[in-house]
Amino acid sequence: MPEKIQRDRGAVPALDALMQRTSDARLSQLSEALTAGFGRGRRRASRTLIKLALDFWTWRRLSAEGLSDKMAADLMTDAIVAALSSQAPSVDQCASCCFLNLAPR
Repeated sequence: MPEKIQRDRGAVPALDALMQRTSDARLSQLSEALTAGFGRGRRRASRTLIKLALDFWTWRRLSAEGLSDKMAADLMTDAIVAALSSQAPSVDQCASCCFLNLAPR
């Protein structure tokens, strides 16, 4: 059922509006609360990563890969912590690297 709702919200404006007021609003509040736990540094990056971790389609993919809820939560937590560590490259550095590696030679 949740998959059908998420799928259909793009085609049904009233459903999308309802989702924005209800579940999206709750997820946004949760992501803000979780972001506070990572401190003030790189706040935008941490909020973006947390929203990705909480996204329905992320969980669907992780489940399809055979991960339990706990394994998926641990993986996403580890990914966020690693991305926000002082040794991790910035988003701009990663994007530049990826685009350079994809450029035709």
